Amino acid sequence: MVPRFVAGPPGTGKTHGFLVDKYREGFLNYDPDKIVLLSHTKTASNQIIEAILDMPEVKEKGLDADYFKDRICTIHHFCRNKIMRKEVFDDKEITVNIPVKLDGQSIGVKNGGNLLQRRKSIITRALPGNLPDAINIDITDLKIGMFVYIKDLRSELYDFLAADNSVVVGVKTARNAVEDEVEADGAVAEEGEDGENPEAGSDEKTKENKDS
Repeated sequence: MVPRFVAGPPGTGKTHGFLVDKYREGFLNYDPDKIVLLSHTKTASNQIIEAILDMPEVKEKGLDADYFKDRICTIHHFCRNKIMRKEVFDDKEITVNIPVKLDGQSIGVKNGGNLLQRRKSIITRALPGNLPDAINIDITDLKIGMFVYIKDLRSELYDFLAADNSVVVGVKTARNAVEDEVEADGAVAEEGEDGENPEAGSDEKTKENKDS
């Protein structure tokens, strides 16, 4: 079926006087899964859906608004949905924003550092089949003063449109941060009773003996 474009000022009957009638004609002669109506505004697409849901033929098939949301929608929604589902030309590279997902709990944050996420998404260019759903970064071993850069995330499958030295995420020092970080195994220096260092106590006793 050849795409048709309908344009006109508001109030000229584009929705009820033309589009709905054309949709009914297509609905009766074609598979509704293959019929798409696009508009510039969400208001217009919602009005078209409401009108089509009142059609006896649509009610008879038990179709609801959820069925039409990706078939009768704005141009922007339709194109974005196609890209996210990777329903595009497989041999042509595309550019999209890929979200950044942080996994784990940073040891630097546990020690009082502040997590700094500079990029919540990264503009990425690749063939549709090579695009990841998200850029996953394990921050478990990220200590205070450590950062993850674009260069650390490079892949042969896709290309980031950002400089190698651009910070993605890191842990900044804070006023109450622990200088000597506790490792994941939780090793702690031995302490005497009341939290005193036993070696410090020995030095004090030696000093007292000398004075006496």
